[in-house]
Amino acid sequence: MNRKLIYRILAALLGLVFLIAGVFLLTPIFDTFLNKLNGVIFILLALYLARYSLTGKEKFFIR
Repeated sequence: MNRKLIYRILAALLGLVFLIAGVFLLTPIFDTFLNKLNGVIFILLALYLARYSLTGKEKFFIR
């Protein structure tokens, strides 16, 4: 296994954790504005990590 494959696997696992945390922060239990904002940011970070784990590209925008 090379180093990039290990980073991609870790990014996928961390992306799943961030996705679960983001969805959990958007539930009605955490009802402040800052918790909702953190939930959205966690979901965006999870999407970024999922894209990296699937494609191996660090850039967010495709050129």
